[in-house]
Amino acid sequence: VTSVETTKSALAHLAGESFDVIISDSNREGSRREGIAAIPAIRAKSSGTPIIFYVTKVEPDLGTPGGSFGITNRPDELLHLLLDALERTRL
Repeated sequence: VTSVETTKSALAHLAGESFDVIISDSNREGSRREGIAAIPAIRAKSSGTPIIFYVTKVEPDLGTPGGSFGITNRPDELLHLLLDALERTRL
């Protein structure tokens, strides 16, 4: 498990390491949508790694962010998304 607090730090880790899954928040660095805005940069560094958003509040009208595997604010759903993503990537 690698924990980072900024998009810049996450991208630096993605440049040098391989991850099975990325769990991110959308709200950081003073922007409610920073995590979602970072998807293209993450995809450029790690195209096949599933991205799951674990957020304080899901906004159903926005749907699942494009390029991500899922989004939830519930720990039980996070576990299900994580297991599903890992199962799909390891087959």
